[in-house]
Amino acid sequence: MAKQIHTDLTVIGGGIAGMVAALTAARHGLRVALVEWRDVLGGNNSSEYRVHLNGAANANASFYAREAGIVDEIKLSVFHQNPRYNFKEDYDLTDMAFLSLIRAEKNISLFLGTAAYAVEMDGDRLTAVHARKARTEEEFCFLSPLYADASGDGVVAERAGAAYRMGREARTEYNESLAPETADSHTMGSCILFTVGKADHPVPFIKPDFAYDYQKDDILKFVERPDTGRSLPKKLDGVDGIWWLSIGGMDNTIKDSDKIDLELKRLVYGFWDYVKNSGAYENTENYYLKWVAPAPARRESRRFIGDYVLHQNDLIEQTEFYDRVATGGWSIDVHDPGGVYGSLATSTFARVHGLYNIPYRIMYTKDVENLFLCGRIASMTHIALGSLRVMQTLGAMAQAVGTAAYLCKRDGLLPRDIAEPTRTKEMQTILQRDGQYIKDLCEDVGIAAKATVTASKTTALENTHTDCLFPLSRTHVLALPIANDRLTSVEIGFKNETDKERTISVRLFAARRQDAYEGERALTKTTITLPPRADGFFPAVFDACDIPHHLALIYIDACEGVSLYVTREHMVGAPCFVTTGDRISARLFRDEEPKVHQYYAICFRSLTPQTDLYAPENVINGWQRPIALPNMWRAPLASQPTLTLSFDEPQDVEEIQILFNGQTESDHFSTVVDTLTREFTLTVEHEGGSTITEVCDNYLALYRHACAYHGVRKISITVKDAYNSPYADIFSVKVF
Repeated sequence: MAKQIHTDLTVIGGGIAGMVAALTAARHGLRVALVEWRDVLGGNNSSEYRVHLNGAANANASFYAREAGIVDEIKLSVFHQNPRYNFKEDYDLTDMAFLSLIRAEKNISLFLGTAAYAVEMDGDRLTAVHARKARTEEEFCFLSPLYADASGDGVVAERAGAAYRMGREARTEYNESLAPETADSHTMGSCILFTVGKADHPVPFIKPDFAYDYQKDDILKFVERPDTGRSLPKKLDGVDGIWWLSIGGMDNTIKDSDKIDLELKRLVYGFWDYVKNSGAYENTENYYLKWVAPAPARRESRRFIGDYVLHQNDLIEQTEFYDRVATGGWSIDVHDPGGVYGSLATSTFARVHGLYNIPYRIMYTKDVENLFLCGRIASMTHIALGSLRVMQTLGAMAQAVGTAAYLCKRDGLLPRDIAEPTRTKEMQTILQRDGQYIKDLCEDVGIAAKATVTASKTTALENTHTDCLFPLSRTHVLALPIANDRLTSVEIGFKNETDKERTISVRLFAARRQDAYEGERALTKTTITLPPRADGFFPAVFDACDIPHHLALIYIDACEGVSLYVTREHMVGAPCFVTTGDRISARLFRDEEPKVHQYYAICFRSLTPQTDLYAPENVINGWQRPIALPNMWRAPLASQPTLTLSFDEPQDVEEIQILFNGQTESDHFSTVVDTLTREFTLTVEHEGGSTITEVCDNYLALYRHACAYHGVRKISITVKDAYNSPYADIFSVKVF
């Protein structure tokens, strides 16, 4: 007989989205059952599949674009527990980090190795989910007023009778230019990742009989087509799979899973046989196949229909939804359904030119009144899924699901009821208080808005620490925040390597948007003349003109024989880029070493007119990251600076939040997060005296201090140490 499990919310699926939904709801007091059919948490990001936890910060025009909130807590916790995560090493520690987060929540009951297989309905309401744990031969019946399907394939939603799509919409259905002319059942395929190691002795490889012989079986004609983006890796160091070595999009990724699994393993092991035994690769004796995923990682299957279907134009045009609850920004990245055997490019990319809003109405099914849609099964088109499918974005969406579940429980409502504008506004406020970033929505900082903010030190926006020189072999862009809509001049670090005078063309562009570092139109131009062998900072002087969005983009054109001085320091609010023509195409100067995510910034100084862009009062302005302006306080760390909030009238305080610099411009980390505050002191002066809290080894961007202080007059934060930065950085302080 099945054991009955009574909770407030049942979440089916323990991937990133399922974990975020469960953690969010549990932290708001709901009793949650988290049900995962595998024996580890993390879904495609677990040790079994090792797909990177990607998100909007990957080459997005907004730059400071990484999703925040609980999914960022998960990411930073994983990196803290497993510093070799980015190298796909020690993934048992990644699994441990997931398990630690879930086990720490007393309101979550975790059921691993437990597969949901049947449901019970009462009209349009889901009343029970049946699941089986094969390892212990147990049967469970999960009973709750609310359910969230985060299974990846919609196993509960499908059995509950919710309407869904599987395949591509026709171009005319949502006026999507990237969609095919006619609808079909094709999806993005699946892939099996693998990693390569190198021993200090020869390691042979014997091809299994089922694997392809790439030469005899004529596979090379499929995997060596550079014109389509398909080309086998030439170097083996750092190889962690071949993402385009995928299939299954022409099949049913669910029903044909065994067929897809075998074909992918024939391709992967055949590839390694080709590397080791064909003679096409040199010096491979010591290389070995270190790890191969046990099964395919799916990109797409069912997508269910909600009260709104998000589509391509919503992403490109950045529709401003009233019910926006999350933010995305990964490029529209739609893989060829034919996979390795397809005739199209490996992936069709379309930049979204900044971040876009994600509406709550895509996160519940229109058919089953108490069922949330969590993860990649949410209500969106095939083309929109090409962007939203990355796990950090799905995790941000899942925080909205967990928050909506809390409001439903508190007020006796159903998921659709939360889409009412007044309730959606409350959900947005709660999400932001819990660290969620919602584009274009100013935040409530609580009673911190009443404070006078001062600091013992602050620093100017300049970048004079020179690490090295980079040749000015192509156009580079220096983005500068401008507080007063005017830029008269700025000095930039150059070295003329020649014995001749050199003249550099410098153009000032307006940005496309305040949160997108892309030049839209030229405003003015100037030149910088360097004498022979000149070395130092030289002024670029501009004609007076209005600069929209508080953001100046300075295009420094290529000049033979000239180098730029650059630094590894993170100059928040002043990022740098390289270009293709007049279009910014990538971040500046990336290290060539595999898996190292170190970017450089152009050295500059003497920005005029000079304003206090890192002023302490920025921490209560309601913006948690650079949106044209830096929106932060920065001071030299060597002085152990103190930021102080003072109140004219005594305040009762229940919570203090501090948002440190978690490097939202980075999607992955190769070392600790350099700019993150590691050690600080929080001092609260109240009617009972002073309470001092010493925090050491902090590894999260958002620090939350729960308290019960009466008559608070002053809150001080003294930053003592960062991981690898000369600055103390704080983006916001909220007091409730």
